[in-house]
Amino acid sequence: MFHRYVMHNGKQIDYDRAAWLMDSKVFAEALASLPSALGQTEFDAHIAARMGMRLTKPTPQETLQALWSNYCAKHENKYGTPFDPDVM
Repeated sequence: MFHRYVMHNGKQIDYDRAAWLMDSKVFAEALASLPSALGQTEFDAHIAARMGMRLTKPTPQETLQALWSNYCAKHENKYGTPFDPDVM
């Protein structure tokens, strides 16, 4: 089976196993806000083009890590405790 990993508090976490422990509503919120979490918008791309630069799209691993970080922040905000799965 293929597994993807993310970094969490200095540990490598098996994202695919930890995903089963996530709150579906919090996950949906984190997923919906993912583009802003990555910090690249269409406006940013236009500004970069004006400056002669080209923005690159984030890798799938960078996107997954951003989703993870966003979820963890939203989980702590909702429940008051950090999301700290022990699936490594």
